[in-house]
Amino acid sequence: VFNPDISAIGDFVGAIGKSPGGGEPSLELHEAEVGFQAIVDPYARADFFLTYGPDEVGVEEAYITFPAAPGGFLLKAGKMRDAFGKTNAMHIHVLPFTDRPLVTQNLTGGEDGLADYGISLARLIPNPWLFLEATGQVYRGQNEVFSGESRGDLSYVGHLRAYRDLGDSSNVDLGGSIAYGTNDSGSGFHTRLLGVDATWRWRPLRRAIYRRFLGRTELV
Repeated sequence: VFNPDISAIGDFVGAIGKSPGGGEPSLELHEAEVGFQAIVDPYARADFFLTYGPDEVGVEEAYITFPAAPGGFLLKAGKMRDAFGKTNAMHIHVLPFTDRPLVTQNLTGGEDGLADYGISLARLIPNPWLFLEATGQVYRGQNEVFSGESRGDLSYVGHLRAYRDLGDSSNVDLGGSIAYGTNDSGSGFHTRLLGVDATWRWRPLRRAIYRRFLGRTELV
């Protein structure tokens, strides 16, 4: 009963045809991930994900979640993928497509994305119309996008998510994000990222196994 839930997931990718410059090999084990997840006590949960790739072995995420923090807050501490947009927070095997979008490759750190050591605080905002969640995060400021040189060069992420059911078969999910931190030009230079995302899902209850549709877009 004290052992954590353990999972192992492999992502194997093949490519054919001419490469326009990406350099993808014909066959590769893109990533293998081992996860350890457990309820530590009634007030905390631990999630650890180790990743094994062709070039590195590392910790993708390792954080503790406190779901019963005072004031109705959800508190996380450790190494996490930032809550910026939708796809940044997803592990590679959870993506509904083969690789990450070009906006991720060009603006939000590529494969590793916006991930760092920090603290996250989230809270539901009660209202009679929709599910509304606000998240604020503070990070060390050292990842693929931000390059803080001192302890004061922190990075900050904010995310606001709104969700509403449109009926028994469909729903809409909207979000807005901001990330801010010091870049590699020096302590006086900063990078600011703004993002919006929208998702519409259609999944009829009686035919969900055979018919479903998900449309998602992000602008950064």
